[in-house]
Amino acid sequence: MRTGGSPQQVSDVLADGANTFSGTLNQVDLYRSQAVTAQYGHGYQAPAPTEVQQAMFSGKQSMLQTDNHLRYFYPVTATQNCLQCHTTAKAGDVLGVVVIQHKLQTVTATVRVYYVALFLALGVVVLLIATALTGFVTGKLNRSIALFHNKVDSFNNIKDFPQLDIGKVDFGFRELNQGFENVTLLVEKIKDVAVDKSVLEFEIRLLEKFIITSNVVRDWRQFIKTLLLDINQVIDAYALVTIFRVDEEAYECEIFWRNSSSGETTHLFEEILRRQLLDHPFSHDFTLVQFVHNIADETDKLPELSARDIELQTKTLLLETPKIGGIVGIGVQSMMTRDNVRYMVIGSILTTLLNLVGSVKAIYKYTKDLEHYATRDPLTDLYNQRMFWELLEYEVGRSKRHKQHFAILMLDLDNFKTINDRYGHHVGDAFLQAFAKLLHGAVRDGDLLARYGGDEFCIILPEAADTQAYMIARRVTELLANFSLDTPDGRKLKATTSIGIAISPDHGDNPKDLFLVADNMMYKAKKLGKNAIAITSVRLNSI
Repeated sequence: MRTGGSPQQVSDVLADGANTFSGTLNQVDLYRSQAVTAQYGHGYQAPAPTEVQQAMFSGKQSMLQTDNHLRYFYPVTATQNCLQCHTTAKAGDVLGVVVIQHKLQTVTATVRVYYVALFLALGVVVLLIATALTGFVTGKLNRSIALFHNKVDSFNNIKDFPQLDIGKVDFGFRELNQGFENVTLLVEKIKDVAVDKSVLEFEIRLLEKFIITSNVVRDWRQFIKTLLLDINQVIDAYALVTIFRVDEEAYECEIFWRNSSSGETTHLFEEILRRQLLDHPFSHDFTLVQFVHNIADETDKLPELSARDIELQTKTLLLETPKIGGIVGIGVQSMMTRDNVRYMVIGSILTTLLNLVGSVKAIYKYTKDLEHYATRDPLTDLYNQRMFWELLEYEVGRSKRHKQHFAILMLDLDNFKTINDRYGHHVGDAFLQAFAKLLHGAVRDGDLLARYGGDEFCIILPEAADTQAYMIARRVTELLANFSLDTPDGRKLKATTSIGIAISPDHGDNPKDLFLVADNMMYKAKKLGKNAIAITSVRLNSI
């Protein structure tokens, strides 16, 4: 307008705009105000709609949207430059309204197509990226899970726990690794407390066997052999060792082999055992007898063992009453000691075995003492009266079977009551003990000595007739004549004995008759003045 364009030029511009924005911009209309219309005429202008009239009246821009169109109303306000052409107008008057109308349907459809195409393209890109990322993450997770699965799959029992290392599994994500660290920590804690079920069942079965019975006491070596074979069901143990001493005896070393061992293995094991014994805290007290070897299963042979293969684990027991000391050991492959569970099982077995063998030894010692004192006189350690009658009955039967003679000597110390009354029973007991030792020096090997009671003693002389019996009786009296006991007051205490002799079968063919004859002969010797020997020359069957 500043160039003074004609209405036709304005119409051409509007037509060009419509062609340029074909399909999107529907049209651009220009509505003249009454002042412009009065000066230049209507031209091709259509009647102004109400919205245009309102825009001319208010002089403000406005917008109107319908279902299919969007209209913008732009009032054209006169400026000083405009007044050159529009002479009837004043500055600020509305000269007209430009209406720009858009077809919404066309724009919406186009935008929808663009958006759909854009979303499809972006969706494909995102899908490809997501697929790639998913493949990468899945591959990394699958590799880590496969590694974890292989480690877990290789775990079959508790002994595989030390080789189970899941700490090296890397999931590639810090959050997952942090969460998996708790699993690793749990596994490490389980390693410290887990025990194989088979090991517990084995210990239960083994403890059931650790019951001391008469058979175990009588033949404990066979029990140890069976026990060694049972232990090998869980632990590869090639030997068990027991070293025990009762009272002041030398140590007895028993080696129990699972199978037959070669000479080299046996010698090597003995050398290792000796070295360990020398390093033992009680080595100063060891007086070791020769090794005794026992084999549990002779049908198979033990493989050759080197010094590196041999590991001897031991336990020690010391008892004050009865005085018993002992060591038990178990020989296992050295690699076995690296298994904490089996190492504890070995310690448990040794402790139980030590208590068992120690108890068996103690029971055996007590049983042996009971047997001894059941047959022995506690003061003189000679056979007692009960054992004398058993021995006499046995000798009667034996002599009859072999058609041999044997003799009985009945001895009684003369005036022994005077010794007890004058010096006390402790001196009398000392004299009886000395007299028992003197009798041992007078008889032969194989002769049987017994204290019948008080100051009475009996001697059974197998395969002895009257001549041999008299010689031994004479030897007793001579030894006693040369013997004296120092008393507390410094005197020399002496005594004599009266001896009666009976010969089987001359004086009787049963224990009671023989004893009565010997006892009567002893009293006859006392009547003869004591310190005498009496034997009858009359046969019993002629009395």
